[in-house]
This record gives sequence, C-alpha cells and structure tokens, in this order.
Amino acid sequence: MPDKRLRPLKTPGQLRAVETRQRLLDAAARVFSEHGYSAGTTNRIAAAAGHSIGSLYQYFPNKDAILAELVGAHVRAGIESVERGLTAGPL
Repeated sequence: MPDKRLRPLKTPGQLRAVETRQRLLDAAARVFSEHGYSAGTTNRIAAAAGHSIGSLYQYFPNKDAILAELVGAHVRAGIESVERGLTAGPL
C-alpha cells in the first residue's frame, strides 16, 4: 500500500462524484503540463476544473496524491494496451 500521503481520500460512489473526481484529474494533467509540477498548485487545479479547493480536498490530500493517481492511470492504460496487443496476435 502506498504512503498515506499518496492515497486518495475518498472513492466516489455516485456518478456525479465520479465525474467531479475525473474533472479534477483531467484539470491536474492540464495544469501540470502547462505550468509544471512545482507551479501546479491545488488551487490552480481546482480552478481549472471549475471546482472549489474544498471539493479537491474531499478526494485528494495533496497534489502528490493527484500525481500518483495520474501516473497509476497512465501505467494501467499502458499495460492494458500491451495486453490487447498480445491477445490480438501478430499483424
């Protein structure tokens, strides 16, 4: 299990909450890309997502946890892509 500081705080159950969390992650990816990680503050991420800082902190304790979630999603997508390629067989 990752360090407590890198774990999301809350797993959303309702569709609206799932969408909010995803908007925050999408905004974080944009903010980190445009401004860099150091300047990618939680306030900037929340504003880019159109949510309050309080909404962000319902799901993530800090920007490190957001980055860990983005990296994890990227790795999972890469693994899924490789697995699909392996099951598809040779071209």
